[in-house]
Amino acid sequence: MYIKIKFLQYNIAACRNFDRNNVVDHARTLETIKSFNADIITLNEVDRFTKRSGNADQIEFFANELGYNSFFAHTIDCQGGKYGIALLTRYKIVSVEQIRIPDTVYNKETGAIHESRTLYSAILDADGTPVRVIGTHYGLTHEEQEKAVDATLKLIDADDCPTVFSGDLNMTPDNPLIKKLSEKLFDTMALCKEECLTFPSILKDDQRRVKIDYVFTHGAVKTEFAESPDVRVSDHKPYFCELSI
Repeated sequence: MYIKIKFLQYNIAACRNFDRNNVVDHARTLETIKSFNADIITLNEVDRFTKRSGNADQIEFFANELGYNSFFAHTIDCQGGKYGIALLTRYKIVSVEQIRIPDTVYNKETGAIHESRTLYSAILDADGTPVRVIGTHYGLTHEEQEKAVDATLKLIDADDCPTVFSGDLNMTPDNPLIKKLSEKLFDTMALCKEECLTFPSILKDDQRRVKIDYVFTHGAVKTEFAESPDVRVSDHKPYFCELSI
C-alpha cells in the first residue's frame, strides 16, 4: 500500500520564543507545529515539569492539543523536572524503546561536562504500513558524537523496517561522522530547493546559519520534498519533509 507521510523535525528549545526575548510561549510553539499538519513530529529540548517552563508537561500539552499519540525520552533531570526528546504522531505507536548513548568521561583538562544523550526507536502503524522512527539529539563533542553515530548505525542494522532517523545532530554536513551516516542513510536535504540551514533561526552580528538538524531515511522510504522554512520562534528553524512508502 502506497502512503504519503508529512514529517517534522524541530528543536523547540523548551518552547522559548527567541523572537520575543526568549520568553516561554507554549501557544506560539504549538501554533508553529500545527502549521505543518505533520503526521509524525520529532522534537528536541522538551521540558516536563521544570521550573523554567512553569512546571508544564510540554509533550502532554502538545499531544492533547493535537490529539496525537506521544512518547517522551528522558535524558537528564532539570530544574525539578525532566528534559529530553519526544515523538508526536497521529499514527498508532505499536512499540517503542529507549536506548542510552554511552556517556563520555569528564574531561579534567577542558572542564567539559558531557550531557547524557539518548535515542528512541518507535514502530508506528502508518495506516496499515509499519514505519520505524528513530529520534535523537547528539552531543557537542566529537567523542560524544562518535558514540552516538555508532549507536545509531547499530539500531539501523537491527531491523529492515522502512525507517526515518531524525534529530539535532550538532554537526554540519562536512563532518566525517555525517558522511559515515550518509553511507547507509539518505539525507533528505538532497531534495531541498535551497540549502536547509537550520541554526540559528535569528542571526546576530557576524553569525552564519548552518545545517545541524537532519532527517535521514532508510529502506523503502522515498523523499518527495524537503525544506527548512524561515520560522523564527525557537533558536532552530523547523525541518519539514514529505515522504512516501
